[in-house]
Amino acid sequence: MQTFERVSRIISDQLGIDSAFEFSARTTWEEIDADSLDLVEVIMAIEEEFDISVPDEAVAAMQTMGDLVAYIDAEK
Repeated sequence: MQTFERVSRIISDQLGIDSAFEFSARTTWEEIDADSLDLVEVIMAIEEEFDISVPDEAVAAMQTMGDLVAYIDAEK
């Protein structure tokens, strides 16, 4: 499974998003109604899944799923 698909699954599971929702690299946190607490939970799950650490500064700069996926791929 590719990074994007794994991230989509994690976000869907963490936020209870319907499986019919189609994520894209341009999907923003606002589009999926993710508040700051949701984002913390998503990042914690991402860190566990990919065995990486995502600093707060990096999270603050991420506006889309594409930003998150690019960060993960760079850290692998």
